[in-house]
Amino acid sequence: MTLEQLLYKLAEDYNRRSVLVALDREKVKDGACDDVTLQWELDLLNSTEEYLEKMAKKVNVKLIFDYREQEVYYGGRRRKLTYSTVSIDFSTRNH
Repeated sequence: MTLEQLLYKLAEDYNRRSVLVALDREKVKDGACDDVTLQWELDLLNSTEEYLEKMAKKVNVKLIFDYREQEVYYGGRRRKLTYSTVSIDFSTRNH
């Protein structure tokens, strides 16, 4: 696996975990998820972000973080999830 492939994999993991954290924040409101589980997932998300930043620095690329909203149907009603996403900008890379 190349460094670029690893970077893409970390970005993919970050984006999936971010949506999961947003959904579990909603579940906490209903008592369907406990604070300990949510904190554990937040810690994983933060660790993934740290690894992404270190890897991006190593391969000289820029990470672009953005916030998104998505409506989902959960628990008998519509809910708006707000979560962050990351994409990779290779234009800053030296050739």
